[in-house]
Amino acid sequence: MIRPITQLCNDIDDVNLHDLENSFYNNTNSIFYVIYESIDHMIVKLNQSNKKVKMLNTEVNEHALKDYLTKLPNRYSIKASYNELIKEHENLAIVILDLDNFKDLNDARGHSFGDKVLVLLSKRLIEISNDRIKVSRFGGDEFMLVISFEDKKSLLVDIERIEKTYQESLNIGDETLFLDASIGIAL
Repeated sequence: MIRPITQLCNDIDDVNLHDLENSFYNNTNSIFYVIYESIDHMIVKLNQSNKKVKMLNTEVNEHALKDYLTKLPNRYSIKASYNELIKEHENLAIVILDLDNFKDLNDARGHSFGDKVLVLLSKRLIEISNDRIKVSRFGGDEFMLVISFEDKKSLLVDIERIEKTYQESLNIGDETLFLDASIGIAL
């Protein structure tokens, strides 16, 4: 009786918690087969729970670091981009892009129309982002960009690209819309 109990304890100790895919035990001749089978069933359930927790953690991180509407990084995650860029580059610009009269647009055409405007604008901003230009939604109708630059001339080129993102017309359904925005820059 001692040997099977000792074997059971050793088998339990050998369970690899990082690899729960494999079956725990499959010897049907053991006197403790039912116990082994129960442990195997618990391991399967634990594996399913671990997968679900990982998936939920991924979702929580995405919600914590990305804007729900535009899927851009939010104001909290832009800090990480800023910290990365400041370590690698000497010159940084923080640019705030604020849409003018956006509240009036929301009031006149509805929030779902305003959401479409924000999504389209964010897609344009994503197109200009790269390893030097990080884009985020700061909140409401504001976007924040962190730009590393070599000289003021290259920064002005980047600012002109940003201006084009909102100056070009937006087509939403059968409507054509032109936006105005204010830009603030801190070096």
